[in-house]
Amino acid sequence: MVVDTTLDPSEIVFPITIRIYFTNEEIISAYVDQSTLRLYFWDETNLEWTLPSNSGVEPSDVPGYDGYVWADIYHLSVFAAMGNPKEPKVPVGGVWTPINKLELLAPYIGLASLITIAAISIVFVKYRKKKQT
Repeated sequence: MVVDTTLDPSEIVFPITIRIYFTNEEIISAYVDQSTLRLYFWDETNLEWTLPSNSGVEPSDVPGYDGYVWADIYHLSVFAAMGNPKEPKVPVGGVWTPINKLELLAPYIGLASLITIAAISIVFVKYRKKKQT
């Protein structure tokens, strides 16, 4: 979201509290840890995002939103709400499915059993033939 305003500089009284509202769906879809959300400003001198000294995240007081990130600012700049990434509960690219090891191994166990029975049968038949002669 971009908000562009024009104010007479003589009318601005600092600090200004900025709030950016969000919904739980936005936080979940962004895989962000809500407790780490903060409002950062772009420091054009150091070319980096900087955390203002007084900022935080709070539950929303506006219907339709679940919370907001806020900061007290002492200058005008570019601001962005950012937080630490949160691990997704479902692996990216698929859904976790439990594996039944017995079902996975059953064909191999069956094949090994058939080979063992065949080997024993062959040995038994050879033994009987040898015994008869």
